[in-house]
Amino acid sequence: MLQAQISPHFLYNTLSTIGSLANLGEADKVTKMVQELSKFYRLTLNEGQVYISLEEEVEQVKAYLDIQRVKYADTFQVYVDIDPDILRVPIIKLVLQPFVENIFKHAWFGESIAIRITGRRLGGDRIELKVIDNGIGMRPDTLKRMRSSEARSGGYGLKNVEERIKMRYGSDFGIRIGSYYGAGTTVELILPMDNAEIREDKERGDQ
Repeated sequence: MLQAQISPHFLYNTLSTIGSLANLGEADKVTKMVQELSKFYRLTLNEGQVYISLEEEVEQVKAYLDIQRVKYADTFQVYVDIDPDILRVPIIKLVLQPFVENIFKHAWFGESIAIRITGRRLGGDRIELKVIDNGIGMRPDTLKRMRSSEARSGGYGLKNVEERIKMRYGSDFGIRIGSYYGAGTTVELILPMDNAEIREDKERGDQ
């Protein structure tokens, strides 16, 4: 089940942080984190639906980042540049957030970092989404481990996202990652604007 594979460590760590803030009397921060955590899981669970609009997917990522911002203040900057024409495109959920979470796990050690999320329509009926950071990058062995089944334990890894994309959309779509240690990481996702399965799901839902 998809929901069971959402990183439990993120939830545990967030609840632990909320508890610590409550003990310190940081009521405003507690309220902010609870609100964003609620938004994050509302969009993630999405009443059990497989698809979510790109706009909602981006909102989910923003909720995740707002939670991290309460913890880490202004040590990271976020820039979102999505073509408005593709915001309504339905995509399978949880394809961006895992890569943003990986930045905090593998590319960032508390110093200032910039995260950029972009989206545009390519020629034909495809869209390109990117998650870019200027962190330390990943060594080849780290990237290899992320691509392996090992990444599934305790998280929602690259391999899982890639398999879901190919299962839903076919082998013409998927993920490319460019990462150089000391020079940052770029994750590129290629998805369709639409496909027959999405249309069939929508038609069944409208009946």
